[in-house]
Amino acid sequence: MLATPFLALTGYLIFLYFSNVWLGTFGTYIWNVYSRYMMIRALYQMVSYGAILTTIVLYQSIKGSHRREKENAVLAEQMADMKRHIGQMEAVYSDIRGLKHDMGNHVLTLEALLDKKEHREAEVYLSGLKEQLYKIEEDMKTGNPVTDVILAEKQKEARERGIDFVCDFHYPEGTGVNAFDVSIILNNALDNAMEAAGGCESPFIHIKSWRQRNVYMIEVRNSFTGKLVTDKDSGLPESAKGGNGHGFGLKNMRKVAGRYHGDIDVRQEGNGFVLTVMMMLE
Repeated sequence: MLATPFLALTGYLIFLYFSNVWLGTFGTYIWNVYSRYMMIRALYQMVSYGAILTTIVLYQSIKGSHRREKENAVLAEQMADMKRHIGQMEAVYSDIRGLKHDMGNHVLTLEALLDKKEHREAEVYLSGLKEQLYKIEEDMKTGNPVTDVILAEKQKEARERGIDFVCDFHYPEGTGVNAFDVSIILNNALDNAMEAAGGCESPFIHIKSWRQRNVYMIEVRNSFTGKLVTDKDSGLPESAKGGNGHGFGLKNMRKVAGRYHGDIDVRQEGNGFVLTVMMMLE
């Protein structure tokens, strides 16, 4: 691809050199003797232009194909994550159904222990029951089971990596926002934040959401070291990763926000990175 313009230029210089040699030798221009010379020269220039244009078109096509393949790979990975989240949510619901089914037995057991004056055993039994209830409720905090599981998982990962994770996220219930679309935003935003915050001295990730009339906002703040480099064409930060990184993640988030007539904004504030997603509600 890079050689094509140079080959075309080389051919042009050969034609020019040949005509100059002819002029120096015979004292006249070659096209005055051979009229077909100019036709051959024009044909060569047309072929050269066509070759350059074809090379550019093929390059753009190949580049676009590779980009689509990577985007599809990212989407497939996110679909796999969604299936895993749904499986985890089904397990939680199974626990709830099992607890509800056994609640009568739990009550009978507690009554029997109290009738027998076994207060210590009743307290232990009740403590275990409360622990089980709190474990189930711990994942229920955003208003949607899908986002519940995603945020619970990200919070667990952040704690394991020593990152301070603060969540004030609320799902926009009663709107036309699809939980799968929100999951794409959360997964990409928190994965990027997790990677950026991991190398900081005091790592943190703060996520919150709020609704103002028909506008729904999601904001993710995280610690960040270095300087944010923005791509001039997209206005998004350039990826520091060689694989599926900020590049496709931010593009996917922008694509999701665009479905709701919104957009995303990214900026650096001191040693922090701020991502804001705006979505218009019906």
